[in-house]
Amino acid sequence: MSEELKKVFFDGLSLSNKKDAIRFGTERPFDELGLEQDDDSVEDFYKKYKEYIKLSRWDEGQNKNQFIRGLSSANQFEVRLCRLNHPLDELIDRLVKLEVLESHTN
Repeated sequence: MSEELKKVFFDGLSLSNKKDAIRFGTERPFDELGLEQDDDSVEDFYKKYKEYIKLSRWDEGQNKNQFIRGLSSANQFEVRLCRLNHPLDELIDRLVKLEVLESHTN
């Protein structure tokens, strides 16, 4: 893996995964190092996620599952309410709309 790609990958990791990468190195299996949404908006998290999955060999279903796994618990719940059978881009669109609606009502 190139140094530039390693930096992009590391920068996108959650704080706990950054700590693990420093403690144990970055040679762990790729699917054990997941991105987490933390305080990012859905759009910002998805931008990071798109860079992250460039390193994977996952199929579309695995990409979708990993994305959902990295979402905040509130957004994971929203995904379940929206139903999991939608394509990832449609789920993201719905989550972004819900996030905008939520921010305008608070």
